[in-house]
This record gives sequence, C-alpha cells and structure tokens, in this order.
Amino acid sequence: MAEQNTNADAKVATELTLTDLPALERLGRMGAMGLLSGAVAGVIVGGIGSRIVMRILAVVNNELSGIPTENGNIVGEITVGGTLGLLIFGGIFAGIIGGLSYAVPY
Repeated sequence: MAEQNTNADAKVATELTLTDLPALERLGRMGAMGLLSGAVAGVIVGGIGSRIVMRILAVVNNELSGIPTENGNIVGEITVGGTLGLLIFGGIFAGIIGGLSYAVPY
C-alpha cells in the first residue's frame, strides 16, 4: 500500500505546470523565454533580413549606389560595422523588447 502512495506522489510531482510555480519564479521564466526568443527572432528578421532587403534595394536602384549619405556612409556598400550595428541595435535590442513585451504580461 505504501508503494502505491509513493508512485502517486512521484506522478503528481512530475505533472507540475507553469501555474503551480510562485508568481516571481513564473515571471522570471516567462521573461527569460521572451528574452531568448526575442533575441533570436530579432537577429534573424531585424538583422539579417534588413541587410538582405537593403542589398536588394541597392541592386534594383543603381543610380543611387555610390552616393554618400548625410553621415558619410556610401549607399550600397556593405561593411562589417554596418552589419554589426544592424544585428545589435536593429535586431537583438528590438527583438528583446518585443519578446519581453509579448511574454511578461502573461
């Protein structure tokens, strides 16, 4: 009889859901999930996707390629610094903000 209670207790312990956790721990887990998923999605969509779109626009509109912008960059030129800036500021930060704003209110 004692053996059956042990199995029932083990089954109950493994079936805990997210609503069984304390509120602060649940908030931390949801925040971590939003942070990680937002950063990954931001790098893919915001960083790499925006670089691909910029390159397509530069190829389609050849008459603007090579013209300097107001801050001294050349239109159509892909640089390491520009790509890193897009990945970090346009991708990761925007993705983290989006992921946290989606996950934490729940």
